[in-house]
Amino acid sequence: MVSLPGGVTVAQNALMRNQPRQARLYLIQNFLRLQFTTPCPLCGLAARGGDFCRACLGEVTAARRACLTCAICADELPSALAAPRSLSSSRILCEGCAKNPPAFESSIVAMRYAFPTDALMHELKKRMQLHLAALMGRMLAGAIREEPHTLAKLACIVPIPSSDVSIRRRGFNPPGEIARVLAKALGLPCQVSWLRRTQAGGVQKHLDQQARRLATEHAYESRPNLPAVWIGLVDDVMTTGSTMHFAALALRRGGAAGVVALSAMRTPRLVWHNTQHV
Repeated sequence: MVSLPGGVTVAQNALMRNQPRQARLYLIQNFLRLQFTTPCPLCGLAARGGDFCRACLGEVTAARRACLTCAICADELPSALAAPRSLSSSRILCEGCAKNPPAFESSIVAMRYAFPTDALMHELKKRMQLHLAALMGRMLAGAIREEPHTLAKLACIVPIPSSDVSIRRRGFNPPGEIARVLAKALGLPCQVSWLRRTQAGGVQKHLDQQARRLATEHAYESRPNLPAVWIGLVDDVMTTGSTMHFAALALRRGGAAGVVALSAMRTPRLVWHNTQHV
């Protein structure tokens, strides 16, 4: 692999050469956005620029950080003592990732898909409240910045594509809207054309883990001959991880060096492990 001074590969340099301009533009837009007082999406009290108010932001962030999660898939773990350890490190893994690691290296999640933040996802998907996708993108960017080593190796952002049926029904692709704002916030390019959906698929909210795997196993295909860079793969809600796994697998088969799963929300373990209506 050809490298430039500083250890940056030619492929990474080509992808990131417009990053400073994009980052400066985002900073200006973000400054202007924060000049306006808006109601907090959760409590309705005064906030800034479509963000959470300070109290709600603290509660949402604390709820995410309070949960012990798998180092790979971010699934909530029952306890540290019951969790298997990775053979290569001291990272805590869930039983599934310890036995059969997914195609992505790690996961970063902005919020739990539980009360009260789950209502925001319903508003986005059912009522086309696109400003909430922007909020989720900014929240996800904040969570990623808490892991600088992961952020440093990401070269671009790729959203999970929705099926044509879903796009016709909603009028937009939720992961795509979240990814667009996330990419701007991080100063990275958003490569929408790198991953496409090859199967229509159906609604997965009533499927268990095995059914979800069967529904997504052959659903994605990457553009051929991708540059050997690390990709941040974005979805709106991560439940069993099947969608992320097969989408990441497609990208790695296409040439990507590695994939990090990035999700606006993660369904809590007690919900998806014990029910079939998530």
